[in-house]
Amino acid sequence: MSLLYRKRIKANYRDIDTFLARNLDSNHIFESLINVVDSLNCMHEAMTRQSIGPTVYDSNCCYKP
Repeated sequence: MSLLYRKRIKANYRDIDTFLARNLDSNHIFESLINVVDSLNCMHEAMTRQSIGPTVYDSNCCYKP
């Protein structure tokens, strides 16, 4: 997340060198970003279930084990 924030800050200054650096592994960054989004989605679902209650959540959930 820190790397993405620094890239955003640098992007505000139109510094293209940040995006063309050879030592950055774009596939690893993309996979890490997917993992972050998946984790945040899981936390959101857990908090939603806790806030509305397991009975209501499970009865309206699209996923049926």
